[in-house]
Amino acid sequence: MELIKYLVARFIRKILLIFFIFKIKENKVIFYPMNGKYYCNLKYITNKMLDNKQNNIYWCAENEMNKSTRIKFCKKMSLSFFYHFFTAKIVIFNDALPSWIVKRSGQIYLQTWHGGGAYKKINVLYKNEVNKYKKKRSKDFFENIDYVICACKAFEEAFKNDYGAKNAKYIESGMPRNDIFFDKNTIKKIAKKIKKYYKIFGEKKVILYAPTFRDNNFNNTINLNSLISIFNKDDDNVVIMLRTHPHLKKDIFNNINNINNIIDVTDYPDMQELLCAADILITDYSSCMWDFSLTYKPCFIYATDIDQYKQERDFYTPMSEWPFPIATTTDELINNILNFNQEEYIKNVKKHHKDLGSFEDGYASERICKLIETIVNKK
Repeated sequence: MELIKYLVARFIRKILLIFFIFKIKENKVIFYPMNGKYYCNLKYITNKMLDNKQNNIYWCAENEMNKSTRIKFCKKMSLSFFYHFFTAKIVIFNDALPSWIVKRSGQIYLQTWHGGGAYKKINVLYKNEVNKYKKKRSKDFFENIDYVICACKAFEEAFKNDYGAKNAKYIESGMPRNDIFFDKNTIKKIAKKIKKYYKIFGEKKVILYAPTFRDNNFNNTINLNSLISIFNKDDDNVVIMLRTHPHLKKDIFNNINNINNIIDVTDYPDMQELLCAADILITDYSSCMWDFSLTYKPCFIYATDIDQYKQERDFYTPMSEWPFPIATTTDELINNILNFNQEEYIKNVKKHHKDLGSFEDGYASERICKLIETIVNKK
C-alpha cells in the first residue's frame, strides 16, 4: 500500500509540473491550514499581516471565515488552488503538505506546526519498523522546509530529530497564536466573546475539558457530573466546555448523564479563544497545556492510559517533569483540584518554561511578519 501511495504521489507530481509555466509572484503568500479552517498560527500571522498593510494573501480554506477583502480564498484541489499555490513565493502551513506536492525552485516553505512545548512525540518516522516508502515520502517533503517556527528550544530539538528537517532554519520566535495570552485586555475581550457566543451568563466558572486524539480506542471514565458538583451543589456556578476530536465525542458523551452544564465546543475553530474563556483546563497529552500555561491559570492532567500511551508513542519531556497535577481517576482529579496551590503552581510553571527554553513573549506574529517582509523584498 505504501509503495502504491509513493508511486501515485510521484505520478501526480509530474502532472503538476504544468503549473510551472506560470511565473512566481514575489509578494504572494499562501496559507495551507491542516484542517481547512481559519485558525491556529496561520490565522494570527495573517491578522498581523493585515494590521501591517501587507497584501497578496491567499488562503486554502473551507470557507471565508475572515471577511477581509484583502484575503483571497481558494478551495483545495481546485484549479485556482493549484495556480495560486505554485505561483506563491511563500507557502505557510501548520502540518505536512500532501506528499504529491512538488516544491518549485524559488519558493519558500514556512512550517508553523500546530502545537507548542515538547510533550507527546510528534511522529517517529525514522524508526526501523516504519515502511521505507512512507519514510521516503516524508523525507522528500521535510527536506524541502526552509523555516520552522519554534515555541521553545525543546520543540526545536524534537522537530529536528523526529522529522529530519535538519536543513531548515529554526525561528526561535514563540508561536503566533499564543501572542494573545500576553495581553490581559485581549484575554478579557475574547473571553466575553466566547461566553456570549455560547450563552454563558453570570459569573460562572468555566472548565475546558480537551482530551487529545487517540490512535487506539478512547476509554473515557471521567465523571463530569461529579466534577461539576465539587464547585456547587446545585450546579449553577460552573459550566464545562467539552472540546474533543469528532471520533471521540460519542465515547465521551456516553458517560455523561446530565448535560445541562456541559457545552460541546468541538466545532469552534479557534482553540486559543476557548482557552481565553476557560478558568481551568483539563486535558491529557494535548499541547494546549503549553498554550494555557502561559496564562498561569490552573491546568490539570487526567489520563487513564498513561502506560499504554507511553509505550505506543512516548514523550519528549517525562510526565514527572510537567508542572501540571496528574490524575488517572476522577477521584484523583477532584482531589488535585480541591488541594490546588496557585502559588506553588506558578513557580513550577515558570521553571517548566525555563527548562524547555521557552521563546514565548507575545511578539511571535510580529517577528514572522518581518521575516515575510524580508523574503518578499529580497532581490
